[in-house]
Parts: sequence; structure tokens; C-alpha cells
Amino acid sequence: MKQLALVLGVSSLLAATPLAQRKIWVVDDNPGPGVDFAAIQPAIAASSAGDLVLVRDGNYAPFTIASMGLSVVADDGANVVVQGVTGAMTTLVTGIPAGSEVVMRGIHFRPPDPVDGDLVRIEASAGVVWLEDVVLEPTPITLQSLQTTAMRVDSCAKVVLTRVDVHGVFPGLFGGNEVGSNAIRATQSELHLFDCDAVAGGTFVSGGLGIPAIRLDASFATLRESRVTGGPGGDGYNGFSPASGGKGGPGVALSNGSYLWSVGSIVSGGPGGFPSSFGGSFGVVGPRFTGEVASVVEHPAADVRFQTQTMVRTGQLGTFVIHTEPNARVFALTAGAPDPVFSTTFPGVIGVGLAPIVTKLGVTDASGQLTFTTPVVTLAPQRDFRRFTFQLAAITSTGVELSEPSLVQVVQPTF
Repeated sequence: MKQLALVLGVSSLLAATPLAQRKIWVVDDNPGPGVDFAAIQPAIAASSAGDLVLVRDGNYAPFTIASMGLSVVADDGANVVVQGVTGAMTTLVTGIPAGSEVVMRGIHFRPPDPVDGDLVRIEASAGVVWLEDVVLEPTPITLQSLQTTAMRVDSCAKVVLTRVDVHGVFPGLFGGNEVGSNAIRATQSELHLFDCDAVAGGTFVSGGLGIPAIRLDASFATLRESRVTGGPGGDGYNGFSPASGGKGGPGVALSNGSYLWSVGSIVSGGPGGFPSSFGGSFGVVGPRFTGEVASVVEHPAADVRFQTQTMVRTGQLGTFVIHTEPNARVFALTAGAPDPVFSTTFPGVIGVGLAPIVTKLGVTDASGQLTFTTPVVTLAPQRDFRRFTFQLAAITSTGVELSEPSLVQVVQPTF
């Protein structure tokens, strides 16, 4: 009955959604039958608003999505690496209009050496920009680094990160900045992190202050079950004289009216630097927050997580593995498009919006797990794919808790 309930819920969602013609473009850097392009950018250029760029195993150049909603998604199990060269290393999302969504899922962004810019930049967008299962990789010590931020978000209405790891880089050995980069900087934007890791880079300044992992400038952000760590303080290198290590950087720095809501998250200052071998003291651990600390609200919360496939071919089974407290009642929230809305009631972000289809899934076992498998609704022949937004609500010892939201692409079996 639980399986039938979810099938009926998804069927209702399909029936209520206009059958807009959307196309899948297949990208593989090893071209062959069934492959449309060997690179991501030509596939984006061929796409219309709402299309899906399905990327298979391979190494690809950075790309730009401008002025339209689009999905760029790694196939299930694919190892998709995006790595540019110095001077052309940034993947850019810009000018997404209201009512549209950009989705990037399953991509590993890797910096070149030397490093000279942001890995991902999202700017001037009134629509929703959604990153899921994405990694902005740390880099080994580079020859030169001029990066100040790994991910930059400027003037964006809603940016959602689900299971995203963002690492700032360390300074270069032979040039560039003496201070590494922030993981994320948001300016005049709304930003929501779910089950994410944000870690700042370090510093080569002797006894220098570590840097923040996240900088919020005139922005609103939420953290749900995420982990944030400031950069380490500089070690005390000072010739043959005693020199103390520097203070670790803050986890989050807030300025210009920024506001942070943290639910079940761990925010830590960076470790202090080491003293020189000739004396001095260890640097102290950095603060969790700096700046407008009074604008930080923190809540404990029970963890609610689930795992599902990126791509589900029709004819397969969709599987969810749910983790939370034992004996918790779990409900699925389903919608046809992402529509993140912040609520102080839960508290947290309702990624599916305020009018989802609600389906009871069951009760977790003594270990806090519930595995749920359901047949996938068959798409109409003229429909290449359909995207659904899922989120869980669980009744736990701390009240009604929300999981991270997730986007699932249901595609025809031929893809």
C-alpha cells in the first residue's frame, strides 16, 4: 500500500504537469552511437529552456549557463570532472530568470595549477539555482594561486546546495596570494545548505590570522546538518627567532545585515598555527562566528537523511534509504519543481514549496532506517524525462524535522 500510495502521488503529479517538450542531450568525451556532443558547452548551446544535459564519464572544460533554466547532470555512477586551465577555470551561471531552475548534479569541479579564479560563480539570477552531489575539490599545494573564493554567489534570489563539498585552496608555493581562499562568499543573496561541507584554505603569512570558510555580505543563509570549518592560522615562521602561530579563522563571517539560521549543524573555527621551532606559542582556535553574531540563530535537530538515484529509468525501481531516529514516522513530500521556502516553524527550508503531495512512507526500525522501493511511473513516449523534487518530513523526538531536498530525473530507458 505504501508503494501504491507513492506511485499514485507521482502519477497525480505527472497528470497535473503540462507536457512541455523537453529534450535530453547526451554528452560523452568518448563519442559514439547515442552521443550528441563530446563537450558540455556545445550541448548547452543546442539546448532550449528546461532541457537536460546528461553527462557520462569523462573530463570536461568549464561551461556557462546564461539566461535560461537548464539541467546539467552526471549519469548514475558516472565520474564527471570539470577542470579548466588558468584563465578559463570558472563555471558560470548567470541571469537565470524568475520561474526557471538551473540544476547541476554529480559534478566534480577541479582547479588547475596555477589557480587564478573562482571554480563556480553564480550571479544575477532571479530563478532557483540548485547544486546537488557536487564537489569543489581541494587542490594540492600549487605553484601559484590567486583564488579568493572557491564558490561565489552574487545577487541571487535562491541558491540551494544539497550534499555539496566546497574547499578553499591553499596559497601557491611560488607566487600569488599569501592567504588561501574562502569556501563560499555570498553577496546580496539567499543561500541554503543541506548536508554540506565548507572548508577554508590556509595561509602562509607567519603567525597570520586564518580566514572564514563562509562570508555572508548582505545575505541570508541557512545551514541544515552541515559542517563548516574556518581556515588554519599561519605557522610561526620567522627566521631563527621565536614566533607564535596565528589564530584560526572563523567558521562564518557576517556583515552588512546578513542573517544565518543554523539547524543541527556544526560550525567550527579553524585550528591555530604552530609556533616556530625556536619558541613561541600555539595559535588559538578561531571563533565560530564573527561580525554580526547577534544575527545568528542556532537550533538542535534530529538528523533526517535519505539516498536515492540521480537518474531513474522507467521500468526500473526507485529506491530510497532513509536514516533518522528509531521509530520515527516518515512522510514523503513531492513536487514537480523546486521551490525553496524558509520556515521558522520547523525550522528549516521546505525545498518542495508550500503545496507538495504528502505520502506516508512508514516507521523507521530500531536502527533508525527505512528502505522504500517503488515502481517508476512510465513516461509518455513523447516525453524524454521528468524531474521531481523530493523531501522527507519525520516526526522525531525533537519535533517535525525536514531532510535535505533532492532532485530526481525520471528518464526513458533508452537514455
